[in-house]
Amino acid sequence: MLISFALVFSACGGGGGGGGNGGGGGITYTGITTQAAVENVNAKDLSTGAYKGGAMGTSLSLGAVLQAGIDRPYYVDMALILEEAISQIDLHVPFGIAQTGAIVTDSGTIPGQCGGSVQYAIQADDVTGDFSGTLTFSGYCVQGVTVTGGVNGSGKYDLQNDRFLQLALSSESMSVTSGSDSGTAKMSLFFNYQTSPATVTLSIFRKDNRDGKVYWVDYTMSLWKVSNYVEFRVSGKYYHPDYGYVMVSTPTNFRINSGSMWPSQGVLILDGKTGVAGGSTKARLTVISSTTYRAEADTNGDGGYDWNSGILSWS
Repeated sequence: MLISFALVFSACGGGGGGGGNGGGGGITYTGITTQAAVENVNAKDLSTGAYKGGAMGTSLSLGAVLQAGIDRPYYVDMALILEEAISQIDLHVPFGIAQTGAIVTDSGTIPGQCGGSVQYAIQADDVTGDFSGTLTFSGYCVQGVTVTGGVNGSGKYDLQNDRFLQLALSSESMSVTSGSDSGTAKMSLFFNYQTSPATVTLSIFRKDNRDGKVYWVDYTMSLWKVSNYVEFRVSGKYYHPDYGYVMVSTPTNFRINSGSMWPSQGVLILDGKTGVAGGSTKARLTVISSTTYRAEADTNGDGGYDWNSGILSWS
């Protein structure tokens, strides 16, 4: 199982794994940048935010504030949506329409499954395999998710073995809307296909349109897509503007079956600042089923989880 080229373009963004605080593009992370202390009052928000790639958000109904459901991970959806678009571009065309040694170009428009379109323009060196290009999404819709914004990309293609070696993508502003959930992001991704599995180093600054706050994920991700499910794992840092950052790891890969919004398996561990017992405070998110999960917290750093949310519903 390999990360496909489409998945590569999907996570596009600007910020690069580990770089800066999100300045530029109108999106800047101004929240707390020190390591968060995991407590029973924030363990759920931190763990679900690290899973999703931002806050769960809230909605208003008749004057009452209601907790919104947890959507699919933002960074995974971006990967899958852009995959749908990029997979329709025949990248062999630029390399095969000119004499050896020429810089060749190609462009076109791709319609979305449920509306909108994406325009692309690429150029490539048919000797070195170096290429670059742009993608412009205009209300591009796939499976109810709508994307608008521009992406710049460059990379290197192995002409002899017909495969990508490296790919760098960036976007100063990409808006994504799925149901009542919407946000705007600045992103950067670097895909390395010379590892097994391929790795994606990504940094996404996402502004949630409901609370106006910017959340930051700085991850290394592996992503597999097969016929009936998507599977992924991540490691790195998640920054919550109100609490600070936590170190993220995935001891059990997350799997989302086709046709489902939520995972059927997966465990996420968050490491916070040192607790009174001498170890790291921690949060753990565990998938129970495709409809339920549990959040836990080690609030004193003694290695045991002393707070438990009980069984919660993804919706």
